[in-house]
Amino acid sequence: MDWQQYEDYMFDHVVYYTITEFHGCAKYSTWRYDDLQDCTMAIRKLKAEEPQRRVLMYAICQPPNRLLTVSLPIAEHRLP
Repeated sequence: MDWQQYEDYMFDHVVYYTITEFHGCAKYSTWRYDDLQDCTMAIRKLKAEEPQRRVLMYAICQPPNRLLTVSLPIAEHRLP
């Protein structure tokens, strides 16, 4: 399995999505979303309000062969 197959496999098993904003020196805010569309709209709104905000969107995945969740950052080109 190459990295692309692994990533596709993980994205097939998303449990929820998060947006994390870095405020500096180990300070973060995190918002949780169950729907990709809602999360995408929220991150676009945050970036529109202040383009320099340091925010990332993550897919929290849990495939059947893992006991713990895996957080994968979602690149801009993967957003709907």
